[in-house]
Amino acid sequence: MADSILDFQEKYTISDTIKSYEYNEYQPTSGSNLNIPGNITIYIENQDEFYHPRRSYLLVEGNLLKAGDAGVYAANDAAALANNGVMHLFSNVKYELAGQEIESVNNPGIAGVLMGISKFPYDYGIGAGMIQCWSPQTSDAVLGVRGFARRQEYIINKADPRGSFSFAVEFENLFGFCEDYDKVVYGMRHKLTLVRKNDDDAIYRVALPSAGKVVLSKVAWVMPRVHPSDVKKFSLYKTIESKVVLDAAFRMRQCSSAEIPPHTRTFDWRLGVRTAPEKPRHLLIAFQKERSGDQTKNPSQFDHLSATEVSVILNDTKYPARDVIADFPKHQYVEYYKMFTEFGREYYGLDPLAVSNFVDIVTYKEEFPIFYIDVSKQSERISQSVVDIKVRLRFAENVGEHVVAYALVISDRKLKFQSDGKKMNVIY
Repeated sequence: MADSILDFQEKYTISDTIKSYEYNEYQPTSGSNLNIPGNITIYIENQDEFYHPRRSYLLVEGNLLKAGDAGVYAANDAAALANNGVMHLFSNVKYELAGQEIESVNNPGIAGVLMGISKFPYDYGIGAGMIQCWSPQTSDAVLGVRGFARRQEYIINKADPRGSFSFAVEFENLFGFCEDYDKVVYGMRHKLTLVRKNDDDAIYRVALPSAGKVVLSKVAWVMPRVHPSDVKKFSLYKTIESKVVLDAAFRMRQCSSAEIPPHTRTFDWRLGVRTAPEKPRHLLIAFQKERSGDQTKNPSQFDHLSATEVSVILNDTKYPARDVIADFPKHQYVEYYKMFTEFGREYYGLDPLAVSNFVDIVTYKEEFPIFYIDVSKQSERISQSVVDIKVRLRFAENVGEHVVAYALVISDRKLKFQSDGKKMNVIY
C-alpha cells in the first residue's frame, strides 16, 4: 500500500492551462474526385495555431455497392469491407510539416494489419476497433465468422441505405510520428497526401453475390486545435520568440513489398540502406499468396508458405543470432510464435500478463503467421554507421506463383523543430 495515503495535508491542484480543445475538420484541396486513382491532398494552412496531431483522425464516409450500376447489396449478402478495409483503399499515405516529409507509408492497409494484429488485444476488435473498420476474423471461411459478421452487419444489414458506412481511422495507427510525439505543433503547415487505388483489396465477399465497389463521399482530416490559457500562451510565445530548438524523436514506419520469384525455396531480399540518425529497430514480415486484387480472397490475412527460416541481416550481423528453423505442417514453429508475442513487450513495454495478444498459437499458423524480428540491440559500430538491411527467407517447398512478401521496418528517427522567432521549421 502506498505511503501517500498518510499524507492527508496534500494540496489538490487544478490545471487550467488549456482553455479549449476543439476538433476541426479539413477537406481535400485537390483530388476532389475521391473514387479514381490519384492523389487526395489535404492542407492545414493556419500557422498561428497550436495543433495536436496525435489525436487527429481520418474521417471516411461512403457506400459499398455492387459494381457497375447493379445497385445495393441485399440484406445478409456476404459482402463487406475487409478488416482495415479503409486503408486498403490507398497505396500510400504521407504526412508533411513545413514542406518536409515526416513519414511516408506504402501499403498502409497491410502495414496497419501487421501493426494491429501484433499489438491490439482481442477486445479491441469487439468494441472500439470497429470505429476504424478493425474487426479481424480467425478463419478463411466467410459466413458466420465473427470478425466478418460484424463488418457485414454494420455495413449491409443495419445500414439504411444498405452499404453506407462511416469510419474514423486514428492517426496514431497510421504514423509512428503521431503515435510517439504527443506535443502540440505550432507555426507549421500540415499536409496529408493519400494515394487512392482501386477497390479490390478493400472488399471481401464470397463468389456470389457479384463484385463490389466503394464509392467514397467524404474524406476529411479531423485535427484538434488547442487554445492555451492567456498566461500559458504568453509563455509559449516567449519560447518561440527565443528561437528555441525542439527535439522530436519517433519510430518511423516503412512498409516494403517484393514478389518472390515462383518455384523457389530461397529468397534474399535487400531492403536498402539506412543512415544515421535513422536506425532500424523492429521488423514485421509476412507473406501473401494470390490475395491481392481478388475480392473473394481475404487481403488482411497471411500465409506461412511452409517457411522454415526468416531472419534479418544488418550489415554482417544476423538476427536472431542462432538459426531458428520451423516446420509449420508439423507444428514446429513455437519459437517464431513466441517471438511474435514478444512484440508488445519490446515495442510498447507491455506486461504480457496484463495485456495479451489475441492471436493464439493455432490462429497464428492458419491466419496470421507474422514473423517479428527484434533488431533493437545493436553494436555501437552498427548504430553509428550506414546500415544495410537484408531479409533471408527459406521455405520447405517451392512457393509457387503470385507470392508477395511484406516487411514493415520500424526505425528510430530524430529531427528538430527550430523557431525563427515567429514560426517553426523542420531540420534534420
